[in-house]
Amino acid sequence: MGRSEAHQAGEPRGATTAWRLVTQTTVNGFAWDVRHLRFLHGDQEITGLLTASGDAGGDFGVGNTTRDDAWVWGGRPDDTNRFHLTLTAEPGAAESGDLAIDRIDLDQPGLHWARSVELERLDDDGEWHAVRHFGDLRCGHNELFLDGRPNPPVKAPSAQQANAPRVAPPAPAFRFGRFDDRRILVTIAAYRDPELPNTIADAIAQAAYPEHLRFAICHQFDDDTVGLLDRWADDPRFSIDAVHHSESRGCGWARHRTFAMFDDERYLLQIDAHTRFAARWDARFIDMLESTGAELPILTTYPSRYTIADDGEVIFDLQAGVQQLYVEQVRPDLTTVQRTRLPADLRRPGPSPTLAAGLIFTRGRFCRDVDYDPEIYFAGEEISLAARAFTSGYDLLYPTETLIWHLYDHDHPKHWEDHSTHSAAHADAMARLRTLFQGDAATLGKYGLGTVRSLVEFERYAGIDLGASRNGTDGELTITIDRSVIEPRDDYTSFVVVLFDDAGNEVHRHEVVAPDVLDLSRATVRLRGTPKSAQHYVVLPLTRSGRIGATFLRSISSVRPAVAPRFVGRR
Repeated sequence: MGRSEAHQAGEPRGATTAWRLVTQTTVNGFAWDVRHLRFLHGDQEITGLLTASGDAGGDFGVGNTTRDDAWVWGGRPDDTNRFHLTLTAEPGAAESGDLAIDRIDLDQPGLHWARSVELERLDDDGEWHAVRHFGDLRCGHNELFLDGRPNPPVKAPSAQQANAPRVAPPAPAFRFGRFDDRRILVTIAAYRDPELPNTIADAIAQAAYPEHLRFAICHQFDDDTVGLLDRWADDPRFSIDAVHHSESRGCGWARHRTFAMFDDERYLLQIDAHTRFAARWDARFIDMLESTGAELPILTTYPSRYTIADDGEVIFDLQAGVQQLYVEQVRPDLTTVQRTRLPADLRRPGPSPTLAAGLIFTRGRFCRDVDYDPEIYFAGEEISLAARAFTSGYDLLYPTETLIWHLYDHDHPKHWEDHSTHSAAHADAMARLRTLFQGDAATLGKYGLGTVRSLVEFERYAGIDLGASRNGTDGELTITIDRSVIEPRDDYTSFVVVLFDDAGNEVHRHEVVAPDVLDLSRATVRLRGTPKSAQHYVVLPLTRSGRIGATFLRSISSVRPAVAPRFVGRR
């Protein structure tokens, strides 16, 4: 019997030996977070063996849903791209092994939640049957009744709902005011690339507002490509850094030079020198970016492919569709293998665990906020930039439509084929990766990590292990929220816990969004991956309007610091 037949015929006969909740997708398609899951009959909780489609590492196992703290099951999909949680009768628990339930409590925190789920039952013949569909679920607590009663309403949106702009209904198309800045800085690092002028010409021809484009190009030329940009030499939209290829020092070095040409443009598009464009790509990228509702969004993925036929015809791959990045492997040297898959939801941009350097569309200020590290030769470029962007407060998102294409198959010259110093440059870059991810990233200055989120948070978000949580940390730390000095309110979006060393330097920052902390019903927060140097902390209560109330410095041990912290606010 199929699913539709089960709905029409009612519940199938036979004892129920297992139940499972299944969702085809979540609001972002990347993960499903569940804080609590209870299968109930009357007031009695039904226990058994709980299993799941997949966990996001050891800290996010399905067993977390039975705990009473803030940790969650960080769900991953199975091979068919479905998420599910299954309760199975324990052997010998009852003579028949039957599990009778009439209600399910489901608590979904954060940004990774499902709008609908399907309840399925396993009968004693080993067959799964669809029993009931539950729609209109919400971020937070849900009561699912098998007798058809609706999910009880809530009086007001939870703090997590208020803090999750990307799961709101799609915003209308963005519209410029008459005097708004529409400029897009298009940055291109080109190395002996004959496709460069075709890329530029296509960008201009396909743009809705070509007069608002600005090009920042590091043109690493040879004898054959030296004159490729002559036609734009006097065009005020172009800033061209022409360098003989023998003087080039690699990919990061060249991209760094393009970022140096930033002139407060509102938007940034970073591409490679062999790219083609969809019609009105500029307006469509802007609409897509602004539809996210995020302050600092980045649209990124590996673009679809174009090829060039023997007769010069450009052939676009129109079948691949929009792709979502994921990290397949972290190598021992901390470089990564990144792949793509089809996202589950294209109604709005969704989370991307990492970024692709050949397509970055974001705020122009990214050139200042996350300046390119010129010492990253080539390998490690994307994962280091993703971590630095994420910790600086940028939200990594996949796009909802294909607007550029990339020439993957070509025989253009490679930097490492021309330069005997490439091995040493690569080794130096790997040392910088180790410092960034496992050492003292502050020694890298502006090429280190941001201060808005921690590297451990990035590891958890991306579902990878860079070694950050095992180096220079004490593991877990319990922080007390002083409810005597924090005013009870219903509009907190988060509490930010900032840790300081004995000298008053900020060493760690963690954003807490658990509803039972924000409503002050729970007074403690457990942090993981905290630095050994952390000695003191402050708790910053945030609303959508910003930080409010007084802040007080607390001692992690029993000793109060002799100096005040240098910085306790958000930059």
